Amino acid sequence: MKLLLREWRDRWQDNRIGWHQELGNASLKKHWSPVNRSCTVLVPLCGKSKDLVWLANLGHRVIGIEVSEIGARAFFLENNLIYKESTYKNLKIFEAINIQISIYCGDYFDYDLCDAEALYDRGSIVAIRPEIRSSYVHHMKSLLGQEAYKFIISLEYAEGFVEGPPYSIKPVEMLSYWSDLIEKDSYNDIENSSPKFRKSGLNQVIETVWVS
Repeated sequence: MKLLLREWRDRWQDNRIGWHQELGNASLKKHWSPVNRSCTVLVPLCGKSKDLVWLANLGHRVIGIEVSEIGARAFFLENNLIYKESTYKNLKIFEAINIQISIYCGDYFDYDLCDAEALYDRGSIVAIRPEIRSSYVHHMKSLLGQEAYKFIISLEYAEGFVEGPPYSIKPVEMLSYWSDLIEKDSYNDIENSSPKFRKSGLNQVIETVWVS
């Protein structure tokens, strides 16, 4: 995991953040539909995503987990949010004053506050190296309530063209982790993918929206 931490901190330091979506994620806005509209939403590897604000404006309490303090500080600065800082174990907490958004910075596996009522994962599971993906999912399950609503976006693309991250995940693997997932939408998102995918010669990157 230390290798992963160093890799993503270096990416933020060098501003290599091709996954960031300036307007937020369109599929989230189209398909997000938890039964409890005020539930606590966990957003792993959240970066400076505009989706945090969108979710909070719906009435959710939003908790992000992020590797880089650069990403967390950029989020509050770019959204003109006043925040306070504190610590929890090995994690630094950035907490907005006037809206229900907190970002915990550090190692994802150090975050252990449980029973979130919803999960929004866009760009998180696909950022995790395949060899530690099962550990990532196991830890995520420990953070969610038993009936938690899940909204996960995965990517699938042909091997041999480009190296991740983001990494390709087949549907059968997603369902091996969470058997209750339902495929809500699936489409070729090559035009909105990282520039390295288009340069590699790939002509399709399939983005799939899963919900439970």
